[in-house]
Amino acid sequence: MINPFLDFSDGTKVVCSDPINIDGRMCVRVLFERWSAERNDYDRMECLLPDGEMTGVKGFTQEEVLYHHGKMIQMQDNILEWSKEDAEERRDEDE
Repeated sequence: MINPFLDFSDGTKVVCSDPINIDGRMCVRVLFERWSAERNDYDRMECLLPDGEMTGVKGFTQEEVLYHHGKMIQMQDNILEWSKEDAEERRDEDE
């Protein structure tokens, strides 16, 4: 499941996945997207936490990538924990 997380003033929306088990590690996919009227398309990129590498960058400048990457690294422990808690709460509600 994808969970809304942040909206930046430049129109960038950030959403996070539920926890994903990759090779025995808990990971969360963080997706960034904003509309670009200039390109008539969405700017996109994603980050897999806790690794933190930005991939699939389309439309964002290098400066913007570094800015968002820094924010995700600063908040990665919280993002991982919140994602886990949200998934557990939904499981409890479904039972």
